Amino acid sequence: MNIGIDIDGTISALPEFFSCLTRAFRQAGHKVYIITYREPMAIQTTRDQLDRWRVVYDEIYLCGNAEQMGQWKAKIAAMLDLDVMFDDMPQSLCRLGPDVARFWLCDPSTYDLAAIGDQS
Repeated sequence: MNIGIDIDGTISALPEFFSCLTRAFRQAGHKVYIITYREPMAIQTTRDQLDRWRVVYDEIYLCGNAEQMGQWKAKIAAMLDLDVMFDDMPQSLCRLGPDVARFWLCDPSTYDLAAIGDQS
């Protein structure tokens, strides 16, 4: 499988979980890609941060243009033939192709889950 993971609001929210998860994926022979909005010149800072969190990965993709972030993530997901994407932004997840399984790390301080639950 090819797995994509966002950093800010996703890995950063649960670094120990994603450390264990990425290690398990890699040990099982899957590819792990970090796909996140950060300025490309922050690549070394990003690598250092992932190393501190003990998150393992195959490649990192950074996008510095916030206005095109959702479209950019969809393009990268298609290019990498992602099977799974972990992200905290539904605006990015909803743009992925139909064959990508999506895991939304939802921050209840950002999203009113009670209101969303009342819609059903």
